[in-house]
Amino acid sequence: DTPDGVNCLLAGRFGEADAPLALVGGNCSVQGYDEQGNEAFWTVTGDNVSAMTFFEPAEDGRPQLLVGSDDFEIRVFRDEEVVSETTETERPVGLTPLRKHSFGYALSNGTIGVYDKPGTRRWRVKSKHEVTSISGYDLDGDGHPELISGWHNGKLEVRSDRSGEVIFKDTLGASVSAIVQADYRCDGEVEVIVCTADGEVRGYLPMGEEMMTSNAMESNVEEETLRELQQRKQELLFELKQLEENMRSNNNGERAAGLVAADTVITAKLSASRKDSCLYLVLHASNDARIRAVAVFAERIFEGESFAMHAREPAPDLRVPLRPLKDVAVDLQIKAIVGGRNADTCHIFEIVHRLPKFAMYMPIESRQLRPTSGVTFVVRERTKRVHLWLQDTFFLGANSDNVDEVLDQGFLSLRDQRPLWIRMTAEGGGTVQILTEDMELAGEVLQELCAALSVTELESVADFPQEMEAFRAILQKVDDFNA
Repeated sequence: DTPDGVNCLLAGRFGEADAPLALVGGNCSVQGYDEQGNEAFWTVTGDNVSAMTFFEPAEDGRPQLLVGSDDFEIRVFRDEEVVSETTETERPVGLTPLRKHSFGYALSNGTIGVYDKPGTRRWRVKSKHEVTSISGYDLDGDGHPELISGWHNGKLEVRSDRSGEVIFKDTLGASVSAIVQADYRCDGEVEVIVCTADGEVRGYLPMGEEMMTSNAMESNVEEETLRELQQRKQELLFELKQLEENMRSNNNGERAAGLVAADTVITAKLSASRKDSCLYLVLHASNDARIRAVAVFAERIFEGESFAMHAREPAPDLRVPLRPLKDVAVDLQIKAIVGGRNADTCHIFEIVHRLPKFAMYMPIESRQLRPTSGVTFVVRERTKRVHLWLQDTFFLGANSDNVDEVLDQGFLSLRDQRPLWIRMTAEGGGTVQILTEDMELAGEVLQELCAALSVTELESVADFPQEMEAFRAILQKVDDFNA
């Protein structure tokens, strides 16, 4: 009986146990049971476990556990210790090991992809359909496993783990329920076995064997490639026609109403708004050009990973509101549609702007808002280096050039108006205080600073009286219910 529930089940050697364990991912925990049903392993996770798999062994040869959870995190566990965390855009629903250090993943929003190592993504693709199962297997016989994915609409895809290119695909009659590997024919060879929701079981052998329907796959790829080339041809012909018209206008000494000057530049900057509780991405077009619309693409910032905005009255400036729910560092891929006054022809400008991880905290000066709770620790670093970290991680605005011997910078959350204060003095070689009433925020800031300074071990003193009082109140309620 598992009191935390069963969301995922995995069997194998892990932790200090000599024999294989049945690992159960449940409500914010992973439990391991031996062959007698005794609990031999337990650790806590950040949220409900949604996917699990074994990962490549550590340097000491001990296996690691890859765990996905409902808080969009993919964590690597070595025994009870979390050795790395990777934040994704949605809940992980599938994980599978590939080459050494690399693994494949699937999300609930139809995204699949590959990480070369935790935190370093190699590629990803997104579909409108729901992915139901993934696995790693060398289906093309090149000595390296491919990422195999099964989908709710019955589609089966095999993609290169290096490029994401489709190597093989097939369509089954019902939703794919599982992809497993086993010696189904009892001939000593492992095959890929795909099971569907209506009971169909289909096996696939490596490339070159009789069950691999590669000819049909090549025909489908050729047809899709031809369609893509035809579409691209039409796009290029349209662009060529526009360029020829622009060249004729230039040769006549005229500039069409919609022709944007060649030296036009689109710039981007951030602006915090306490009134609107958001961060604005402010775009500006030079040469009196008009920004008609903009599309911004970014992970973990917008629902659906994109946001489009159209100006009612085209102007040289356009403000795009940003309200990320989580603190993440991301590159904003910006496509701005720009034209002249009363023009039918527009130009598309593409730029990239970096959004700092803690951009939703605007700098403030009032020391009356400084919290009393927080965490204190000592780092052997100069104040200047910590200030450089602040510049890269926070939105400092006009305060970015002020570097003093004593760092004393306050911030205000644009989400809930709660203050955050970061102080550093020369005391003890470099004493740092992260002052906030939010324990989780203090942990995130501390972890980010340690990663930037390459600090692996740190002694700290935490003081959160409000959090502890709330915890004591919960314990009191538990005691009352048990009485």
